[in-house]
Amino acid sequence: MAGSPSRSTFMRSAAFLIMAVAAFTIARSKDALQSPQEKAMPVHIVARFEHIAVNVPEPKAMAQWYAANLGFRIVRESATPSYSAFIADSAGHMMFEIYHKADQPLLKADTIHHMSMHFAFVDDSILMVKDRLLKTGASIAEDIKTSASGDQVFTLRDPWGFSIQFVQRVKPLLQAKGLYAEHYALNVEDSRAKVQWLVDNLGLVVMTEGKAPSYGMLVADAGKHLMMEIYQNTKFPVINFSDVSHNATHLAFTVPDIAAAKRQCVGAGATVVEDVLKTPGGDFVLMLRDPWGEPLQLVTRLAPMLK
Repeated sequence: MAGSPSRSTFMRSAAFLIMAVAAFTIARSKDALQSPQEKAMPVHIVARFEHIAVNVPEPKAMAQWYAANLGFRIVRESATPSYSAFIADSAGHMMFEIYHKADQPLLKADTIHHMSMHFAFVDDSILMVKDRLLKTGASIAEDIKTSASGDQVFTLRDPWGFSIQFVQRVKPLLQAKGLYAEHYALNVEDSRAKVQWLVDNLGLVVMTEGKAPSYGMLVADAGKHLMMEIYQNTKFPVINFSDVSHNATHLAFTVPDIAAAKRQCVGAGATVVEDVLKTPGGDFVLMLRDPWGEPLQLVTRLAPMLK
């Protein structure tokens, strides 16, 4: 019939259509076989608190002080000029990574208000702890007081100026015995936003939730090894972490899949400071800043350093 396509043209069109459908079907099949980590989509990250790193003037002396007075144990140490050490609390809840990098900024802990940032430990007899530590070079930042819930609390500065709080709980929030690490506290501009980001992107869980005006919250990792206390108290300074080097201090989490964790956090507003690298020991390490500038390190360990 005049104007109708030739048989060869029809066959070529049909063949093209069949090939296109086949290609689409194969692509969909491959996509269906991809794991969540392989797809560029949000995944559920379950992070664990691991350590807080600080660049200090005397890391070896600091490690020995925490071992002798707070029951810390040295998990790993290096004899390099920087003398880096990972020291863990007796319960295996967390570690300090302490080192001296002469070419990098120190954490000037003695200039940071204890209500801006501190680390807290729990014990059943904090009066004895106070007396013992004051004899070994610690000083009082805030003396003993009783909270509305009946907990007793006081804050010292260690001999290097780092603020360490001690709490005697009426009802313990974590399960451990003796003197153990409980939480890392930060004063921020928007505690609810910060907590929500940690919950959404690192799998943290809310333990307690305070009311206005400070909106103080305690959030723990899923295994409830450690908590962060995050609040917004306008009476005290907020640290501008954008001006703080990640080599001076950072907060580290272990994650099972560092590539997936990177995609998740960066997609939620974090920025990469140092991209993923493999250490000589086989660990994978990534340095980020969260949307508020705080340095966060993510680590996938070849062999876990904590229980």
